[in-house]
Amino acid sequence: MKTKLGMMTFLVALLLMGCGSQKEQTGQIEKAQQIRTEHSQSDKKEETVLTQADKDSMIAIFEQMRQAMIDKDMTTLDAILPDDYVAVHITGRTQTKEEWLADIENGEMNYYDFLDTAYTFSQEGDRVLMQVKQRIHAKIYGSEGTWSVPGDRYFQKRDGKWQIIG
Repeated sequence: MKTKLGMMTFLVALLLMGCGSQKEQTGQIEKAQQIRTEHSQSDKKEETVLTQADKDSMIAIFEQMRQAMIDKDMTTLDAILPDDYVAVHITGRTQTKEEWLADIENGEMNYYDFLDTAYTFSQEGDRVLMQVKQRIHAKIYGSEGTWSVPGDRYFQKRDGKWQIIG
């Protein structure tokens, strides 16, 4: 595909050289080179492959976050989650990172155990959606129970490392 696009771009540039003034030819050649570069860059994006090491890294971060939730380790949670993190609860309620961490710290949300059943990954541009089927044993705003909760988390590489972004 890359070879065909490169050859087509070259042939178009050659054809354009036979028509018009030198200034027009130069502009047309530059435009053809720009198109070739754009195609090459889009091909590189498509070639990005999510490796098992990437998946393992995301799972490790997610498990570290869950253990910090159980331990009420606010320092670790604060370090793992970006400042613009938004928690989305099974009810659809959203909380800022600050609000959610405050509820964990003050005991409004107590997490006791996480039981995973499956991880799946899908790449969406520069982000990866990690879906987790899990059951959570917790006491949330006074109600204790074990609930099946989807654990969808978005990850993105920032400064060369995977980070939870949502």
